[in-house]
Amino acid sequence: LTGYRLLTDECGEVFYQQIVQYMQETLGSQGVQLLLNKMSDRERKTEEADLKAKQAETGGSIDRYDSEMNQASQKSRQAAQEAENRQQQEGQISTQPAPTQPQADNPISIIKRIMKMGILELVLPPGREISTRTVSKDTMVSGRQLQQGMEMPDGVTADSSYTSGVLFQQYLMNHLGNYTDPSKESLAYQMEYVFGGRDNDIDNLKSVASKLLFIREGVNFACLMADNVKRTEAQALAAAIASGFLVPPAAVVIESALLLCWAFAESVLDVRELFAGGKIPLVKTSADWQISLSNLSSLMEGLDSMRKNNEHGLSYEDYLQVLILPVSKEKKVMRAMDMIEDAIRKKGRANFYMDSCVVALEAFAEVKANRKKEFQVIRQYCYE
Repeated sequence: LTGYRLLTDECGEVFYQQIVQYMQETLGSQGVQLLLNKMSDRERKTEEADLKAKQAETGGSIDRYDSEMNQASQKSRQAAQEAENRQQQEGQISTQPAPTQPQADNPISIIKRIMKMGILELVLPPGREISTRTVSKDTMVSGRQLQQGMEMPDGVTADSSYTSGVLFQQYLMNHLGNYTDPSKESLAYQMEYVFGGRDNDIDNLKSVASKLLFIREGVNFACLMADNVKRTEAQALAAAIASGFLVPPAAVVIESALLLCWAFAESVLDVRELFAGGKIPLVKTSADWQISLSNLSSLMEGLDSMRKNNEHGLSYEDYLQVLILPVSKEKKVMRAMDMIEDAIRKKGRANFYMDSCVVALEAFAEVKANRKKEFQVIRQYCYE
């Protein structure tokens, strides 16, 4: 043998290109184009949502709110103390309690507590078991020292095209399990492993749920900012809260915190609906909105009664596919090989190793025929 190529060579490039070729032949040119159009549109909208979520997060609305309220509380106590001191100096004893400003219902403190809860507790519907399966990563393709083939003249050229990436990922969606359709072999949530790369189903599910909540929060915050009716509601409540704390100038900061809390609450309902098997539109209209400002304080009581399915939206699997698109090619390929290799082992082939799969070889021979003729032969054989 003068050369051979293994399935895992070049960081799994051989494995990757076999899948891409298979998908091209299976879908045909028209099917490939339809898939590309759908994924590129979703990816663009999700990237915009991701950016808006980061902008909302870096705005520090909650932190600024805490700072303003602390200052307001200090000023209020200071003013009360000064008033009491003046009365004592003037020899007056007040028998009447100081008048208090009626305070509006403030949901921000409640939502702040909910934000600190465990993500799966918030978004997973009741009555469904969560997989607790684990894998040993040091025995898998991505965690062990792989065998290497012998270099052949026609080496493998890396394929980094967007089309191939989409086709490869679609293959994984078709063949690997996820939360809504768990695998019976290896990890139950294999696509979540491709995204998160953790060695257990729970942590991978948490990573997907957290990212979904983050994306939905960005989209919903942008929807609130563009909705004049909801903005007016938030402004009115913020003004009432600010008056109650005797700090009218803080109304702007309170409004920002309210909008962020409102977007978060709506996002919790969104992600919970997705995990329950429903659909949520990527970008919402007012008609799609689930929770009112007045119900923010009752979010935990309405986790299942407030959320609603939208048949024109995207499913959990649709969102999952969009989340995985930005994951680097190398990580996706290695993690996919992890899951496929482990699944084959669980099917009864305990000694199966992807880096023992020969996909091409070259052989050299010297031949003598009839004791008269001598010649040399080189042949290559490979999977096309």
